[in-house]
Amino acid sequence: MGWGRAAAAATSSSTWARNGSSGGAIVVVFVRSALPPPLISLRPGASAVRRSERPRVPRPRVLTGHGVGTDFTRSEWLVSEKTLSGKVALVTGGSRGIGAASARRLATLGADVVITYVAQAEKAGAVVEELRSQGVRAEGIQANQADRARVTAMVDAVAQQFGRIDILVNSAGVFWPGEITDAVRDEQVAINLTGVADTTYRAVRHMREGGRIVNLSSGLASKTFAAGMSDYAATKAAVTAYTRGWAQDFAARGINVNVIECGIIDTDMAMSKDSEGGQFMLQAVIPMHRYAEADEVAGVVAFLVGPDAAYITGSTLRVDGGALA
Repeated sequence: MGWGRAAAAATSSSTWARNGSSGGAIVVVFVRSALPPPLISLRPGASAVRRSERPRVPRPRVLTGHGVGTDFTRSEWLVSEKTLSGKVALVTGGSRGIGAASARRLATLGADVVITYVAQAEKAGAVVEELRSQGVRAEGIQANQADRARVTAMVDAVAQQFGRIDILVNSAGVFWPGEITDAVRDEQVAINLTGVADTTYRAVRHMREGGRIVNLSSGLASKTFAAGMSDYAATKAAVTAYTRGWAQDFAARGINVNVIECGIIDTDMAMSKDSEGGQFMLQAVIPMHRYAEADEVAGVVAFLVGPDAAYITGSTLRVDGGALA
């Protein structure tokens, strides 16, 4: 019951009046219902004063980043509706980090999920079991994204077993900062760029109208903070450019394509928080002074592949704690 209901429902009321310029009376009535009293009361000839009985308002909880991801996946408001039920999602690099977090989130929302991995079969198996515990179908397929023939076989296998692909999350990638060599450059280009293109072009063949593609990129695509990151940054900038182009290419088929440019995510690919570079980023570059949790990125992935993002395509969303603000 709110303020302004009939006086019959009120527990008490008070009035005061003053003469108006036309000689009439202006009456202000404060009606108090079962809710707490207002913060401010007015009386003739006095400025606003606070009531002695001020309602207690709980202080907001400040998030420090600790346990943020697990809080999200257990939130009742988030999983109350299986918004992705009946969808089939392919998540590359899904055995760890952002890929694994995204796979878990999509399964929580009802999607059947296939993850890919390269060498960590045990970790991939553990993730698959977690996904199946959500009551969805899940599989793990070994596929090196640098191997075009293997990527082709993997995508075809997913389409054959599940009937189609509705969602593609391009999460697989490598990051080798430091000395720039031909071998390091070739590997990063093959996995981070060519592999993403190969996977995408093959997956869209099996997508229907309403398909969603989410590419994982990096804030380094927009700003390189240190030496030795040129090749990696270039591959991620190209993925962002591909995203804009694919949004145009696939729009007529009703397929949305978006990219997330991540800041430093607390995974095994991130520099140590205690390192000189980590401390510099935390203190001087990231306004929120913490690394992101993988589940915080997964939440954005889930939004982009869900029904609320139906009119979003060709967009870049940043999850970087304000580093590029």
